[in-house]
Amino acid sequence: MIDLDNQMSIMYEKAERLSKWGKTKEALKEAEQFLSNYPDSHEGYQLLSNIYFNAKEYEKAVQFAKEALNLDPMNFEILAVLTLAYYELGMYEEHEEINELMISEYPDYHYTYAMHAQFLFHDKNEYEKSRFYIEKAVELEPDDPFSLVVYSEILAVFFEDGLSRACSDRALAQNADDAMITGMAASAAYRRGDYAQALTLNKTALQINPNNPGIVPNLALYNMCNFWFMKYPLKVRRFHEKLRVKKPVLFWPLLVIVTLVFKWLMIPYVFLVYSTPYMMNGLAGALMQRKLPEQMRGSSVLTFLRYTPIWILFVLLIIVIGIISFLYRLIF
Repeated sequence: MIDLDNQMSIMYEKAERLSKWGKTKEALKEAEQFLSNYPDSHEGYQLLSNIYFNAKEYEKAVQFAKEALNLDPMNFEILAVLTLAYYELGMYEEHEEINELMISEYPDYHYTYAMHAQFLFHDKNEYEKSRFYIEKAVELEPDDPFSLVVYSEILAVFFEDGLSRACSDRALAQNADDAMITGMAASAAYRRGDYAQALTLNKTALQINPNNPGIVPNLALYNMCNFWFMKYPLKVRRFHEKLRVKKPVLFWPLLVIVTLVFKWLMIPYVFLVYSTPYMMNGLAGALMQRKLPEQMRGSSVLTFLRYTPIWILFVLLIIVIGIISFLYRLIF
């Protein structure tokens, strides 16, 4: 909490509480009164920025964060709101720039490294770079749950499944009732190929917070991955990729030898590894509808069309036309 005298603190905290309760109009009135009483303080503009951020009015949050920074240029809390607002607006270059500024100005604060690592991992697919930053965060604060689940996801991409699982377990042991941490642990389990655990953790996260927009969409994905015709090809593909990445010296000679021995039989294997999950997406999506809560269900037909790649729909259309043509000739 920022350092304020008693009267300022009372007004500030009242506005913050109203904002967190979703009473935006009342919070703005309190913030404007605060600013009229203390026009030269950065806290007034910071308060407005926080309120607009909580109300998801991110452009105004950016506007008032900049006003606050004019009065206190390197205030960590203001910079944190500004970078998050940039992210929500899709202004990723500005988001990254503020992240890097925060890291340079606050090199001993773990959260800046963890937040930047998550951005690099999810939005830029820069896995090596994201690993560098998250390992710095964990080094600074080994028991921080947020850093641990981010690290768990990143480790899963590097096929370090044991360490990834251990990081998730440590984070969940500390924050079992946190929907965000549980949802991120579910994502890490999914990346490890632990589809059953991903689904269980996702359901737990939804029980904690049914309206979290980052958790709800994954329920469909994890349900789909637990169908046997999706799960086993995905597991084979992950093993294939793990061997290729972790032991390339073994993988490539083995692939050449197996190809020479089995020849054309390698075609169905490659098809299984790389094509089956995409081909089965539509069927899994349609079946998945039955497993969703009633309020989340949609049309199975529309879901099938949504999850099936266009080229597969084209092949299916050709097959259907062929069958109809054959039956027509047979009957007439």
